[in-house]
Amino acid sequence: MSPTPPKHKAPKGTKICPCFNCRNLKGLAAFQRVRTVHNHMKEERKRLLTLVREPIEQGIPPVQTTATAVADMELENKDEIISADNMLPAVEVEFENSNVNHTDHNGGITNMDIDEESVAAPSIEQPFLFMAVFLVLFRVYFRITDKATSILIRFFNTLLLAFNHTYRFPTTPDTIKNHLNFDSLTNNLTYYAVCPKCHALFNRQSPIPPYCTAQQFPYHPLESKRSCCNTDFSVSLPREFVYNSLKASLDRIVNRPGYIHLAEKWKNRDVPSDMLFDIYDGNVWNDFTKLDQLSPDEHLALVTLNIDWFEPFHNANYSCENVILVGVMPGPSASHTTELNNYLAPLVDELMLLHNEGIQVTNPETGSSILVKAALIMVACDMPAARKTCGFTSPVSRRGCFKYDRTFAVDDDTKRVNFSGGYDVENYQWKSTNDVATHAAEWMTATTNKDRIEIERNYGTRWSELHRLPYFDAVRFTIIDAMHNLLLGTPKRMFNDWIDDGDLTREDLRMMKQSAGGLVLPVDFDVISPDRITAGLSGLKAAEWKSWVLIYSPFLLQDRLTVMKFQHWMKLVNACRIFLKPSITFDEIDSVHTYLVEFCQEYETIYPSKKITPNMHAHCHIKECILDYRGVYSTWLFGFERYNGILGSIATNRKGAFERTFTERFLEQTGASDYINTLITPYIDDSQKDFLLGLTNDLSTTAAATRLNIIENFDISEYIRNSVSVRHATGSERLPPNTIPNFTAPPTTKLTANIYDALVEFYKVAYGEENAAHHLRPSLMSPNPVLPYVHIFKDVKIHGYKYHSAASQSTRGSYIQALYLEYGNDEPAAYPGQ
Repeated sequence: MSPTPPKHKAPKGTKICPCFNCRNLKGLAAFQRVRTVHNHMKEERKRLLTLVREPIEQGIPPVQTTATAVADMELENKDEIISADNMLPAVEVEFENSNVNHTDHNGGITNMDIDEESVAAPSIEQPFLFMAVFLVLFRVYFRITDKATSILIRFFNTLLLAFNHTYRFPTTPDTIKNHLNFDSLTNNLTYYAVCPKCHALFNRQSPIPPYCTAQQFPYHPLESKRSCCNTDFSVSLPREFVYNSLKASLDRIVNRPGYIHLAEKWKNRDVPSDMLFDIYDGNVWNDFTKLDQLSPDEHLALVTLNIDWFEPFHNANYSCENVILVGVMPGPSASHTTELNNYLAPLVDELMLLHNEGIQVTNPETGSSILVKAALIMVACDMPAARKTCGFTSPVSRRGCFKYDRTFAVDDDTKRVNFSGGYDVENYQWKSTNDVATHAAEWMTATTNKDRIEIERNYGTRWSELHRLPYFDAVRFTIIDAMHNLLLGTPKRMFNDWIDDGDLTREDLRMMKQSAGGLVLPVDFDVISPDRITAGLSGLKAAEWKSWVLIYSPFLLQDRLTVMKFQHWMKLVNACRIFLKPSITFDEIDSVHTYLVEFCQEYETIYPSKKITPNMHAHCHIKECILDYRGVYSTWLFGFERYNGILGSIATNRKGAFERTFTERFLEQTGASDYINTLITPYIDDSQKDFLLGLTNDLSTTAAATRLNIIENFDISEYIRNSVSVRHATGSERLPPNTIPNFTAPPTTKLTANIYDALVEFYKVAYGEENAAHHLRPSLMSPNPVLPYVHIFKDVKIHGYKYHSAASQSTRGSYIQALYLEYGNDEPAAYPGQ
């Protein structure tokens, strides 16, 4: 039985909130933190100011105020400057059932069925709308403080006064946001109170109980044995979890200009049958799309889930497209094992709805209605987070492998799990998806901790909320991320081993530093600071480890490691070289697998078995991930890691409730272009729209649909053949689309005589005198003559790689290795060039 709650007295640090939403609450629900009460009263004043402001919005001109009066008004109303750290959604939304109150006592809109037409137009006068949107975006993207923004507003109002305009901007940035309906980007958030002990969620739309009512064993036949948490919320104040509706976010993305067209292009792809280019070529995508037969007016979005933990007060600055932040879990530490299920539950509820019923959206290009469905087909996290999310035990446990059925031994001496052996991949007994789901259900319905521990030891399985998805394949959909597995894991471990074993001395590191300073890397590779090498490669990011593995290490380690250790290391390097290509053949997949298995087998003969990690064991399962999802770039976590950078760069006051600040600020930054396209475009001209979209640094989202495609009828199969054998070339090959992004033809330049003669001579050798005659000077009337006039660009992008011209400011990316035919030699030879 639950204990009897004490008499209601104000918990420490709280007081009764008298605002409009809280005044009728009873019991402990009426008590709020002092800061929350302060913020609620700010919202109350805003609501009252809105009522006073109604005559102005109806067209009655305001009383003209002098510049001095404006300044005095600002100073007298400092409390009206509302901090964005505590901003709350303030857009009125119409719901189907107008009798239901969908606003919780913290002001959060919890209804997910938002009708776009119900979002009101901006209430700021049209001539000044552009300036107001600029103010808001300038504040969001350049992280301007409320105080600085208010000064800028006063400056604009002073200018309006000087030019005898009667209009005045609202005096606080949050009031301008309200008038612009900019808060529509955050009106699909649901606010949950989180138990600080068990992480159970309580929707703030309903009164929060005084004690946590979550049960550890909900299926125990005796109610008294279900182990109620009973955390006293008057002593341990709940934390906050902000959930962003997946359904509403997906609606926003689908309505982006050109999205439907781009999302359906995969259906018309023409690629070689023996090559894998994208996730569309993987087994999971093809198996799933075959099962869900859609009509022409239906659209299926297949999504990836990433869960990670980040340090909230470090800075970074990146951007990504078509990624949805569904929530920021409260800290200060990561959730333990099954506690994560509490945060997954709202997402799984929406995923089930999106897969079974879908949502109706309007195609912005045709105006027709589309049924959009969605399904989760991949969980892409680092190794510990992936195990927690999908219900598997720790990777360092005896049942640490989630791909095949094996129990690792424990060393008698160290008492640690020994991950050696087990490389006979052809005879693996793979885990059954049905068995995993069955054992997970057994874990959930177990009635004691002893029973659950026994299931974990025997099967390596726990319950995950994702098992509620009827199509979810925990074994297959949990991927091994190459970024962590091949770049952040094994290379870092081996470099430390070489230093600890004396293979690399301080003098070696000093000489490696000098040699590294002379390397010129391609454009798409991050340069490693030479000082990092002498520091033992500490603190490198994944992109820098990629540069180390593929470029630095073969050059710097060759004369410093023993021949045996260097050749062993190069097996991993060769596997990564193939694996990290933009496309991969089935033969190359087999080569990658062979390299990785041999690398693991030889590691046991060169190094002590105690140094073998579960990360190395996972190398042997990468082949299955490639076949299921095409390859590295379909499961790459760089985008998600950069999203962590965006979250970490958001400024907060470093006090309480910064999860709310992170979520709301992040949605403002990533959704500003959608806001402009959907709400602001009808009221501004094209030049103003282009300026505002440029300010959001998100032009690529809309430009992708309208970018000029200068290459038509591109044949990827023909291009691949030409890249490996010049015999298939004709002299007028089409380059891939977007070779020259945002193409604008510069003035033509005439080649010098010696360069043109060399080009003509090469064509004669490569294609033969007779075949080349149609493309050379004697036949300028031919359809595709080789003329001495060219366009010069500073860079081009071909098949995933960026190349610079030697005439560019930086020579990085200008060095290449190309195939040439020599006189008297029928086989092409590779030569370096610039």
